[in-house]
Amino acid sequence: MEQKTKSTKGFTLIELLVVIAIIAILAAILFPVFAKVREKARQISCLSNEKQLGTGLMMYVQDNEETFPLSQRDADSGDVNALAATNPTAAATVVLPTSATDDTNACTTIPWPYNVNPYIKSGTGQTNTNVTAGGPFEMQGGIFACPSFPVAEPLNYGLNIHLSGDYTRFGDAGKYGSANLSQVIYPGSKILLIEKGHMGGDTKYQDPKFVSFEWATLDNNGNNLHRADNDTDSDLAGGQPYPWATMEPRFRHNGQSNFLFADGHAKSMSLGTIVGPSGWCKYQFSTGGATNSLGWYPYNSGVGSPVVGAAGAGDLACAAYENQ
Repeated sequence: MEQKTKSTKGFTLIELLVVIAIIAILAAILFPVFAKVREKARQISCLSNEKQLGTGLMMYVQDNEETFPLSQRDADSGDVNALAATNPTAAATVVLPTSATDDTNACTTIPWPYNVNPYIKSGTGQTNTNVTAGGPFEMQGGIFACPSFPVAEPLNYGLNIHLSGDYTRFGDAGKYGSANLSQVIYPGSKILLIEKGHMGGDTKYQDPKFVSFEWATLDNNGNNLHRADNDTDSDLAGGQPYPWATMEPRFRHNGQSNFLFADGHAKSMSLGTIVGPSGWCKYQFSTGGATNSLGWYPYNSGVGSPVVGAAGAGDLACAAYENQ
């Protein structure tokens, strides 16, 4: 009796190639989506950091007669003695301001996270002075670290110089104090804190602040640089790094960045929102603020407009916006 055998037919080469092509197409479509989803998760985590920082900052403001914290100040002997009680090795690295170090960046500074951390209790202090001028007084990790920041270092976030003063020997235009909450006309629209940039470890320009002066937004040829959407901003394409750009916002989250406002709320905004004369006045500059007497305005808007960099130009330019 003749037995019948069952034959099985495999995939042909063409069929296998078609399947592989389909998988490749699906992967090309889905991988960017997955990357955006991951970045969205980081953005949410970063926004949560800012909300918690906002709580700590508002507690500081209420405990200090409604005055915003300084973005940074010089270390003094009291800071050294306090640090020496817990970390004498780190205390020995502190460089106090003297006549020999005045107007240089050689001194150790106290950045705002160190003064606000008692309200937050997050992150860890540095043990050396190799990363930034704050050295052992820097706070790193915890809610002081944005998960999208390119490297592990302190100063992921910076305070707006129009609200938070700079009481250091290397401060912009000398030492100046912080603004009082009562001086801010619209605290719900004034940026207090941003996600700042990283400039490859350039300690001179790794200040813990958001600088919106004209030299932070214009290159040496007068071109506007409000495109701080990466961590290698430069004056011109292929040119040398533009150091002040480290203190501009970074839009790492799919073209968005998180901002904390002077009333304590935080939200995300897209690249291009806070710039231009109206954006600068609405979100960045505050009449009556910490640097009100300077008011360096980064735009020229036509005949009769405030001169770029002129003292008091910010008040003049923004008066119409502040009165809306």
